[in-house]
Amino acid sequence: MPSRNVGARTEPYAWLWRAGSHLQAARLLVDGATTLPPAVAANHSSSPRWPLLPIAGGAEDAKLARWMERAASHQTRALAWLRKARDPSAGPLPASQRRDLMLRALEHILAARRLLLQAKESSADPELLAALEAYLGRLETIARSTERQLQELDTAAQG
Repeated sequence: MPSRNVGARTEPYAWLWRAGSHLQAARLLVDGATTLPPAVAANHSSSPRWPLLPIAGGAEDAKLARWMERAASHQTRALAWLRKARDPSAGPLPASQRRDLMLRALEHILAARRLLLQAKESSADPELLAALEAYLGRLETIARSTERQLQELDTAAQG
């Protein structure tokens, strides 16, 4: 993706907020929504709808931006797997297939979490640290919810 000429320091914030709409959509899908509400669907686009801060950055900020971009990519893939697992138009999926899709989603959620933790450990910006901390908390909630649903599938398969 071509970088906008606003400085490497702004890219972590852009990816963080863009990924936020993916995270909100994933939370709705995990919690049982079959379609996205219009407000979430409107925010679920590839272009940011907020002003980017014009702050110059260095190589360390570029590394943070890369980690956050990769995390956003993992979250997008997780969302795709969760959508597929919960897609009512596909008809009822066998429990094993649904479990496989949810495991794939969980793998991507955990990969995104690992990348965001790396970004958090490498950042010294208090504003970015606070945003990452809040974001990691929401991501952890989605991971727990997905794990709970996997556990329910396993329990249903055994019983």
